[in-house]
Amino acid sequence: MFVKNAWHAIGYSQEFETGTPAARQIIGKPIVVYRTDAGDLVALDDRCSHRFAPLSRGRCEGDMLRCMYHGALFDRTGQCIQIPGQDKVPAQARIQSYAVAERSGWVFVWGGDPAGADPGRLPNFLPLEGGEFTFAKGAMDYRAAASQINANLLDFTHLPFVHTASFGAREDSWKEARSKITPVENGISVTWWVPGAIIPAHETRLEVRVVDQLLMYEYTVPGHLSMMMEFYPENTARSCDFGTPSIEPVVRDYNAQSVCATGEGTARYYYAWGVPRAIPGAEEVASMRLEIAGRAFEEDRLMIEAQQRIIDSTPDDIVMVPNAADKAITLFERLMAKAAREDSESAGPLS
Repeated sequence: MFVKNAWHAIGYSQEFETGTPAARQIIGKPIVVYRTDAGDLVALDDRCSHRFAPLSRGRCEGDMLRCMYHGALFDRTGQCIQIPGQDKVPAQARIQSYAVAERSGWVFVWGGDPAGADPGRLPNFLPLEGGEFTFAKGAMDYRAAASQINANLLDFTHLPFVHTASFGAREDSWKEARSKITPVENGISVTWWVPGAIIPAHETRLEVRVVDQLLMYEYTVPGHLSMMMEFYPENTARSCDFGTPSIEPVVRDYNAQSVCATGEGTARYYYAWGVPRAIPGAEEVASMRLEIAGRAFEEDRLMIEAQQRIIDSTPDDIVMVPNAADKAITLFERLMAKAAREDSESAGPLS
């Protein structure tokens, strides 16, 4: 299930250089993204209107893009304005353009009609540059549906079973974990208290090895996660009755993640891990944390791709049996289904 009228992450700002077309894929559509001489980002179908050659193999000319197969030149709206060797350009020689947004060091493309692109539905990610946190960034491709990755990020009870080797999650800590789910604009907010978590040896910022973790994140359509992670002294969760603590955390990290559906059974997963800029060696700490997170996300990928293979071979009359921990997944899937219905009701030229 694709949601067209939404912002889909396609990478980080520094990936898109002036004069260099970049190929991307969102919701089953190949697109080309380039930065004009003025620094603006343009997104078009990655398909010349002539012989369907990929424009990502083309040449930027100012704010235009030339196909390097037979030389057709397209403006930033997708209209072909020049064909070498002929004076007249057919009006139908045009390709679809897409709305692009660049915010907080991320780049997003609106998958539906650009006229309906809503800046208010961009994720509330903290800035990757110049803010309170220093970031390290990564990306990973999946041979699995974006919906399965979304489900993984909406139910953290998998941590003590999938991430013992990377994050050091323990089953006994997660038996005591409590979550709270509340609706937010275009998504849900999830808060997890995990008391008595053992800090793995690679976390060197803490003198104690046992803490209470507070994980707070928003998850918005079609798959954007913005999460603050805080560590508190042991027994903080119970002293505040698993609510809002009255003391400052001993460690605070932030991470932003986004799941882009590239096809029916493929996805690209972006993740940026931030540590407070004020701590000594912030860049090195962020890189170290990202390396550990990358190992954890690889653990996720192996499990989810294996899960996808089972899903693909399972008859339609066998259905998944939900657990109590699936509440966030169920709520988010309803939001995605609602957004997909709204896409159909407002079907336009991109349908």
